[in-house]
Amino acid sequence: MMKKENLKSILLALLFAVSFVLTQRLWFYLPLGGMISTAKDIELEDIDIDITDILSPQDFVISFGGGDYATFFSEPYEVWNITEDTKDVSIWETSKEVLRDYLTKDFEINEVDYDEWKKIIKFKSIRMNFACEMPSDSFIRAISSEDNNVPEMKNDIDTILILATNEKDINNIYFGNNSQNIYFKVKGNVADSRIRRLIENIGEIREEKGYISSLPLYSSVDKDVFTPVFSNESGEYIPSYSAKNQIDVSDKAGVKSIAYKFFGRTFDFVKEINEIDGTIIYMYGYGEKALKFYENGTLEYLEKTNKDESGNDLDFIDSLKYAAKFVDDNVDWPINIENAYLSGYKTIEQDNKTGYLFTFNYRLKGLPVFIPDIAWDEGIQVSIVGSQIIEYKRIVKLPPQELNNNGNERPSILNDEKEKNVLNVTEVLKKNKNYIKNNYIMLSGNEVEEDKIKDFKIEPLIEDIGLVYYVYGDKLIPVWEITIDNIVYYFDLYTGTNYTSTNKYFH
Repeated sequence: MMKKENLKSILLALLFAVSFVLTQRLWFYLPLGGMISTAKDIELEDIDIDITDILSPQDFVISFGGGDYATFFSEPYEVWNITEDTKDVSIWETSKEVLRDYLTKDFEINEVDYDEWKKIIKFKSIRMNFACEMPSDSFIRAISSEDNNVPEMKNDIDTILILATNEKDINNIYFGNNSQNIYFKVKGNVADSRIRRLIENIGEIREEKGYISSLPLYSSVDKDVFTPVFSNESGEYIPSYSAKNQIDVSDKAGVKSIAYKFFGRTFDFVKEINEIDGTIIYMYGYGEKALKFYENGTLEYLEKTNKDESGNDLDFIDSLKYAAKFVDDNVDWPINIENAYLSGYKTIEQDNKTGYLFTFNYRLKGLPVFIPDIAWDEGIQVSIVGSQIIEYKRIVKLPPQELNNNGNERPSILNDEKEKNVLNVTEVLKKNKNYIKNNYIMLSGNEVEEDKIKDFKIEPLIEDIGLVYYVYGDKLIPVWEITIDNIVYYFDLYTGTNYTSTNKYFH
């Protein structure tokens, strides 16, 4: 009898011990007030992303000298009919190497006026225009991988020009801010002929394949605006594609797989909520972390600021590295990081800490993709305070893939535009002249006297011209993107049809 009692006591003690251990484990894993964190502890030195990939320019203006230009919107080189050439045409990679060698040596900086800038851009050179302004000292640090102090040039920049020189000549490099008409000459002691060789290679390819050129839009207008000119004689065309959401909310398994990557080992304690409108929400704790999938393909991740994780304020480049790493780990970049680029940023304040909101966009076959659902060049948004990501939002639309004759995947072309002719910018402007004029008068807020409306001139108001893919319903359509006094228009490349216009001031 005594042995049975002792055995019961031992069993009760064991049950108590097991219950205690399990309870402790439950206390540890239960999502109570941020007791644990799903944030990944990443050290800056462990981030192996080349941040200069997403600092790539929005477009490249190649000046062959003598008023002969070409404009490209891509790096790597994937534009239309120049995709498989053995010549060295890696524009951004070559330019980065030249800049890195130049900026790690001694150099001096002097401000130059706009008149000198206008003269310089006509020389044989490569000019890189970025999608947004960025701190010049941060850019130099990213390119050179050194903590250079540049007290003479604290302005933000949005363009860089590298002159083509012979092997024994000294390169001159220019940094500028087009919106402010501020330009700087960076004078060093480096002789480098790589830019000249690059331009010569591009010229040879263009001559062999009849590739399009770019010209100043109007020689009578004192503006640095170039437009690609299609001859329609050498098979130049840009195809349309069908478009689908990269994230399909109806794919429950796919959505759950993405959610698991965000929450990792704590996924068992995440609550799934299915809304009537099709939205799927994964919530951790009492709203400490939330992941939302919307029917239109948008993903949104929110995380409350954690003092232990947000830590100290980080500078522009270090914050950008953390943001890029987060995108890399969570759904990844559309296509690849080489086809992504920083499209904008601003500083933010959260719980008395300073951080950044970065926006990124992506290119398809060399052209930026514009999605009207999010209004501007912002396919991906990342907000970061310290090293903590507090918000992540993305909407990406891509064409479905098909196999070509070689068994390789390629985007599925919607229609064959080879039989169509591209409308050049002057033709598009002429076709839409009345609409543009009336829209400008209505949206700009500028009062125009009745007797002057008849002679109203569009040309002097044009600020930028580009080529982009515009998402229209379930299609990716190549369009002209024309900025006229901060109003952005999108016109079909082949018909001139106006799809939409947006005012930059309201972004």
